[in-house]
Amino acid sequence: MLPIGLGCMRLDDDAVIAAAIALGVEWLDTAHAYEGSEERIARVAPGARVVTKVGMTRPGGAWVVDGRARTILEQARESKARLGRAPDILILHAPDPDVGLATSVRALVKAREEGFAHAI
Repeated sequence: MLPIGLGCMRLDDDAVIAAAIALGVEWLDTAHAYEGSEERIARVAPGARVVTKVGMTRPGGAWVVDGRARTILEQARESKARLGRAPDILILHAPDPDVGLATSVRALVKAREEGFAHAI
């Protein structure tokens, strides 16, 4: 059987995550840019398997791709702190047309090597 996951974007109710875990959801999908989501997961489901995304910001509510290495590493560090542990998987939210994909991927690898994620 395939694992079941829950997307946590715009989830502002702890009970939804708790109920999902109780019903067998195995993975929680979140992102650095989903304000409050990582902290909520840490509080409500600290043992859940987590995939989180980096490389996106939301200044003023607008979605902005930012695949620069320093942004990816900073967001990975912050996500680990918010979750209280390294996420199981760290992924690039979206390719940045202004940054070579190889640069973003190297930053993901470095984030994993520095302990900010178990896998990329």
